[in-house]
Amino acid sequence: MLEDSYRTFLNEARGLPNFKIGTKNECDDIQSLANGYCEAEKASNRELMGRYLSALFVRYWYMIPYLYQESKSLRLEKEEMVDILYEAFMKAFKNKKWLDSADKLSKDSHGAQKCIERCIDSVRLTMYQQANYDVRKINYITHSLDMVQEVYGDSSEEFLVEDEHQDVIDINYLIFKALKNYNVLQAIVIDSICYQDCLLKNGSISFSRIVSNLDMQYIKYFIQTYGVNNINMDELIKILQLPKKKLVYNIKKELLNLSSDEVIKSLYALRCSESK
Repeated sequence: MLEDSYRTFLNEARGLPNFKIGTKNECDDIQSLANGYCEAEKASNRELMGRYLSALFVRYWYMIPYLYQESKSLRLEKEEMVDILYEAFMKAFKNKKWLDSADKLSKDSHGAQKCIERCIDSVRLTMYQQANYDVRKINYITHSLDMVQEVYGDSSEEFLVEDEHQDVIDINYLIFKALKNYNVLQAIVIDSICYQDCLLKNGSISFSRIVSNLDMQYIKYFIQTYGVNNINMDELIKILQLPKKKLVYNIKKELLNLSSDEVIKSLYALRCSESK
């Protein structure tokens, strides 16, 4: 089945001028293929769009075994890895970050490649988050952070609902951004608000509940979900060793920092579990 799909993509890709497989310039080729797709899309040339998309499938086909190996706990078939690539391509072409002069990827000669590969990671991680939703059977609502400026007691001000259809991929991006900046606590806070049971009945966030949820089961989930290589384990251990009052205080500070983040505000990216 996979072999048939690959042959189909390869035959389509060969309709492009000068396309060859296994060249030394495949990284540069990805940039030109992505740009070619965008130009074909702008010209509404669906046939050419299909050829560029097929060529990108050929270029990224080597990732099929890797994605399958890394996603075994999801119990997916190898054929479904093609769907991950497709969703990632579509997300990348929707945003076109490497073509945005305001984005730093526009100055990177491999900007399209980096954008696509980030989207691949995001799509796969979203599938993990969706699996967690099904297991936990939690309902989700999207909230804005605009009302977090005042934090008091055991809970923050109630968030205002802005958009019930916010893409969960944006949440994963924020978490990995925090981990990349070595801010493990911020990543935990975002994950707790978005995916864990940390709401009081009035819709406010319970800091004590976030702290009490930091048990070994949660730590195992956090490491498995976001990857041991992405997490500063020393920082994580320090967080777990903090006295409860100090940890609550630090969580309050992180929420205030998040509330002033313009990127987060513009994405409306945090989701809270709806407490019943």
